[in-house]
Amino acid sequence: MRNGLRKIGFVGVPDLSVAEALREYGYRVDAVGSRGIIGLARELHRMRPAVVHARSNHLRAALVARLLGVPLLVQVSRADVETFPVRAARMASRTLCGGAAVREALVARGTPA
Repeated sequence: MRNGLRKIGFVGVPDLSVAEALREYGYRVDAVGSRGIIGLARELHRMRPAVVHARSNHLRAALVARLLGVPLLVQVSRADVETFPVRAARMASRTLCGGAAVREALVARGTPA
């Protein structure tokens, strides 16, 4: 990759403290607007990220990451525990939970522990 920087495609609004911490470790965080699945796929293909981090539109990000062959990191909060984040968490390489209650709710809905 150019300049030795590894890119992270961030679907949703990136947290400033997380983005700054990743920049310190040599990662470049680029926010991706997800208007639709085709637009998201086009932007991520153009960006060529090393990882896709999804804070919103989890299922779209999971499908595009699987299509592009890129690892997916799903971040789920208490408000997101629905069917789509559960399906995306099944497809993800890693899942970040906003607390133990969120993790237990995801496991109860069928996400691997």
